[in-house]
Amino acid sequence: MPKLNLQQVLSLTFSLALFTSIGCDDQESSTSSTADCRQADQACAMGFTCQPDNTGMYTCVTDQSAGSMAGTDQQAGAEMGGMIAGESVAGENLAGENTAGEAIAGEVVGGEVMAGTMTGGEIQAGEMVGGDPIAGEMVGGEPMAGDMVAGEDIDPGNENAACNQAANGCPDLDWVRIDGGAFQMGSANGESDEQPVHEVNVPSFFIMRSTVTVGMYRACVDDGNCTPLSTWSPVCTWTPEPSSKESYPANCMTWFQLDDFAKWVGARLPSEAEWEFAARGRGVDNTYPWGNDDPTCERATYMGCTEETTVVCSLPAGNTVNGLCDMAGNVWEWVQDEYHNDYSNAPADGSAWCSTADCVVDPTNSTFRVMRGGYWFGEVNVMRTTYRNSGDPRVDFGFRGGRLAR
Repeated sequence: MPKLNLQQVLSLTFSLALFTSIGCDDQESSTSSTADCRQADQACAMGFTCQPDNTGMYTCVTDQSAGSMAGTDQQAGAEMGGMIAGESVAGENLAGENTAGEAIAGEVVGGEVMAGTMTGGEIQAGEMVGGDPIAGEMVGGEPMAGDMVAGEDIDPGNENAACNQAANGCPDLDWVRIDGGAFQMGSANGESDEQPVHEVNVPSFFIMRSTVTVGMYRACVDDGNCTPLSTWSPVCTWTPEPSSKESYPANCMTWFQLDDFAKWVGARLPSEAEWEFAARGRGVDNTYPWGNDDPTCERATYMGCTEETTVVCSLPAGNTVNGLCDMAGNVWEWVQDEYHNDYSNAPADGSAWCSTADCVVDPTNSTFRVMRGGYWFGEVNVMRTTYRNSGDPRVDFGFRGGRLAR
């Protein structure tokens, strides 16, 4: 049997209801009348009951039909032997089970379709029930990342971001949803500042698939909300005019420059806990973003592979299970947190560890901030998912960049 989408199922349900109320009258035309059966001279024959149909007209229908129709406007068509091609009906999931092995988007709760906005008969991604995305919603027959399908992205959007007022609008930052959960942060076998290992419960969040690129950052500079990046080294990727480096990671960047870009697009720097949780494929005990296999030049850009950075997302073998690129090597990534010598008294809720609320800081503040992930000239050890580095947030020396979160 071919797959039915939600629109087709609802259409079939309505058609069956119509058949139940009208079709039976057709079959009974020899013993019933189309006139109002409540009138004394139009009384129904034995075995028939006077009931209103879906037009409001009272006609004679069989007792069996009357029993199935009574008070069931919202359950029209539910009597199909309880099932249509394996789907549960009336108050359970409608087309929420499998039809020919594939889920059809949409739920019926108490007989009413939830999140019913339709495009070509399919539910659009990101629709809400009780304020939360519904896992497994469909676009073009493919599941969306309501509960995170590896590598699927959803742009949560931000209508209030300043970049919406820019001449060219906001850059495409390619957001990936990471479903929250608890994990053991840190490493008992790592450096002293990676200890003690402690449980952190990270809420769901969005993070960029790649680091911020030169092209993305240039849009903010052109709009007057960001300052040009440093060119102190030939390996710095910034150029005064667009160049062949637009798809390379923006580097030689201070923490404050990344923070300015984040504010312009209506986002923020990820917390250190969020970064590690994402780099470890939602907290899996991985040594590297791709797993526990040794690094190779096909997985990461690090010492011995190249003499400079590489185009973002050009080494898919090194991606996390959620499709995040370059979380080992290429450029150091600033995160929101201030640096501490160890994890004693670190937050357990996934938030950033700062001395001020929301990590708000004066641009002259020199409190060291955390960097993660290693860089193009780094050794293997610094690319571990738990390795921590730190730097003065005002300084652009070093090949520093980053990705954003929401």
